Amino acid sequence: MASVLAFVLLAGLATVFGTTAWHLVTDTGTTASSRLSTPMILLALVALPVVLACLVFRSGRRKGMKQLTAMVPAALTLLGASVVLYAALCLVIRYAD
Repeated sequence: MASVLAFVLLAGLATVFGTTAWHLVTDTGTTASSRLSTPMILLALVALPVVLACLVFRSGRRKGMKQLTAMVPAALTLLGASVVLYAALCLVIRYAD
């Protein structure tokens, strides 16, 4: 359940970040460096929770946990990181002017 909720949150983030990156890349007033760096930063932000969950899962497997037991902390890490990014996005949208 936590994994499904995390992936729904990440899909929403990817959609918002993707459309923002598309508008920045196709806008005529942006510089070449921002056209390259902005989509990379947004992609890194969306990929960050998945990378953290993989690290937590591998850490659990190295400690000798069974696969199902190691998946629980990884799923909770994925959910927590997704919620933090989603809350940050909501704050940016709320207070951006």
